Amino acid sequence: KMGQASTKTVFVDIVQGLLAKDIDSSDHNFWDELWKTVLPVDDIFEVISADDVRTLVHKRPENMKTLFTQAVAQLYQVVETPFPIYFDQALNCARILARVLPFLLESDSKVVKDLLWGRRFVKSASGANEDANNTSNDNKDTEHPPPEQESEPLAVILVNTMFHLLFLPDFTIEDPNLEFSENDVNSPEFKKAIMWAPGVGSIEKTVVGSTQFDQNRVDILRLMIASFCDSLYQNADTYDSCKSMWLEVATSVDAPYAEIVFNSLMNTVLGYDPVGWGLPYGNLVSKDTAKLVMESAVQALVILLDYGHPIRREGATADDVAAAA
Repeated sequence: KMGQASTKTVFVDIVQGLLAKDIDSSDHNFWDELWKTVLPVDDIFEVISADDVRTLVHKRPENMKTLFTQAVAQLYQVVETPFPIYFDQALNCARILARVLPFLLESDSKVVKDLLWGRRFVKSASGANEDANNTSNDNKDTEHPPPEQESEPLAVILVNTMFHLLFLPDFTIEDPNLEFSENDVNSPEFKKAIMWAPGVGSIEKTVVGSTQFDQNRVDILRLMIASFCDSLYQNADTYDSCKSMWLEVATSVDAPYAEIVFNSLMNTVLGYDPVGWGLPYGNLVSKDTAKLVMESAVQALVILLDYGHPIRREGATADDVAAAA
């Protein structure tokens, strides 16, 4: 309790610092302390109030830009290099993003839209190497800067990263200890190895219960739900259930693990056993993490299933509607 109280105090001070002044993105000590100050999700939602997030969006947009960009980058990095030592920090990023995203989605600010959906240019690997080599060359050509490559919008990177995080070994699933190549992604063996629960897709799936996996799944599903709620901020008169860029990415044909996501969510919901061990008042003795996963899974599943293909109403034909259905 003492340690958690001390950590919470540090986190409060960091948030106040973000609200008080602009923090340069190169201030690594400040930002590293933010990401490494890990708090339970309830404390994060308590410390970062709705007014705090709106203040960041409207008065400290550079701080919000750095916070969002770094959080997405760290989640992406843990997928690329999934070392358990980084898992707590990744969870902290997911919890903070889940807190701030709804307020970004309610904003009609061009700065926010550019942050989420703007195309970015980053230095290519070859360009970075050439630049490093040229720093010691007195005759380097300053008229030809290192090449850059176009990167996907941060929102797209975040959606794809979340799908990967749902099936990250030792984070949300047990490590299958099997070697798979990119060509095996659609194989029955691969799907069976990483699916959450038996049922649609693989009735032979063996499940090893893990409270930690359940809690991590809830954190990622919470972030997914927060990301996919942009339709809540549409005008009621012009509401269009197909008008969601987030869900358009999540339901696209090239979304990673799309079939496995659907099967895992479906099987988790339909396979949940409310009786469990049959202990009376068992929920008062320990937290039913499987129930929390099921509740989050059903919300995410309904959101994804409710989304249709983006067809413009005025130009849609009967064939278009039939194809979308």
